[in-house]
Amino acid sequence: MRRINKRQYSYTILLAVSFLAAAGMWKTGLMDKISETENLSDGVYASVENVPQERKPSEKKEGVEERVPVGKNDGKDPGAAAVLVAGQAAGAEAPAAEQPAEAAVPGKGQPAGATDPGKGHPAGMEAPAAGHRAEVPAAGQSPAAEPAAGEPQPVSGPVMGKADTSYFDDALFIGDSRTVGLHEYGDLGNAEVFADSGMSVYKIFKQEFKLSTGEKGTLEELLSKRQFGKIYIMLGINELGYEYEPTVSRYKEMLDRIQELQPDAILYLEANLHITEEKSESSPIYNNENINRINQAVAGMSDGTTSFYLDVNELFDDENGGLSKEYTVDNAHVLGIYYADWVEWILEHAYIRESSGA
Repeated sequence: MRRINKRQYSYTILLAVSFLAAAGMWKTGLMDKISETENLSDGVYASVENVPQERKPSEKKEGVEERVPVGKNDGKDPGAAAVLVAGQAAGAEAPAAEQPAEAAVPGKGQPAGATDPGKGHPAGMEAPAAGHRAEVPAAGQSPAAEPAAGEPQPVSGPVMGKADTSYFDDALFIGDSRTVGLHEYGDLGNAEVFADSGMSVYKIFKQEFKLSTGEKGTLEELLSKRQFGKIYIMLGINELGYEYEPTVSRYKEMLDRIQELQPDAILYLEANLHITEEKSESSPIYNNENINRINQAVAGMSDGTTSFYLDVNELFDDENGGLSKEYTVDNAHVLGIYYADWVEWILEHAYIRESSGA
C-alpha cells in the first residue's frame, strides 16, 4: 500500500511538471509572435518620425527618406512595398517604369558637352552618330559666311606697301612749314599742296592759297571741287600756345569736315616733328612733352581703316626722343637734303587699296 501511494505521488509530480512546462512553452511562442508583429510594424517607418502608415506618397515631406529595412518585409506587406518606391532617396536608381521619356532618347534635352552625340554637339567632341542630319541651309539660301546675291560685298581695307611718286597723283598735303619744306625740297610728284608757315587748325578754313592751277581759293573750295585719293595732314605745333582741349576739338572738327567732303579719300594723320632736346628744355610751351601730347590725341583720331597715323619721328629722333642735331641747324626743321629721305619714308608707308591699286 505504501508502494502504491509513492508511485501515484510520482505520477502526480510528473504530470504537474509536464503541465507547467507545456504552459510555459505556449506562453513563450505567443509572446514571440506578438513581438514579431510589433517589430515588422516598427520597421516600415523605422527612419520616419510621427508618420502614419496610411500616408500617400504625394504627401511625403521633402528631405525625409522612407524605406523598408532589408529582411523586415519579405513581400508580405504590400503597403510597405509601396512606401519603398514612393519614398526612394534622391540619387537612387529608379525602376525602369519611372524613368522619364526623354532619358531613353539620346541627345534630346541633353546638356551641351554631354558625351552622347546630338544636336548642338560641341566642336572637338565625338562625331555625330550615323544618320545624324547636319544643319543645311534651305534651298536658295546662301551660307551665313557669304553675302547673298545682290547684297553689297565687303570692302577690304587698304594694306601697307611701298609706292612710287605716282602714288601722289591724286594726293593733297595740308600743313605748316614742315609741309612747305616737303614741297620745296622733296619730290611730291603731282600732289596738291595747301600749306603755309604758321598754319594751324584755327586758320585752316579761313586762309586762301594759290593752287597748282594758278587759282586762289580756300581749303573748303578745293575739297568741294576736286576729289582726292589721299590726304596728308600735319598740324599741331603752332597750336601749342593755345589751350589743349579746344585745340583737340578744333582738330577733330577739321577732320570731320574733310571726311565729309572727301568720303573716299585715305587720310594720313601725321605726327608733328619733334624739336631738339636743347630747344625743348628751353621753353615751357614749345617742348617735346607738349608735342607728344598733341600727337597722342591725333593718333587717337585714326581708325586704321579710312584714316591712319604716321609718325616720322622714328626717322629723325635721337636716343632721347628728340630731333637729332645732325639733321637740323635751327633745332626745329630738318635740313633740305633730308626732305628726300622723308618723302621716301612716306612712300614706304603707303596704304594701298587692293581693288583699285591706288
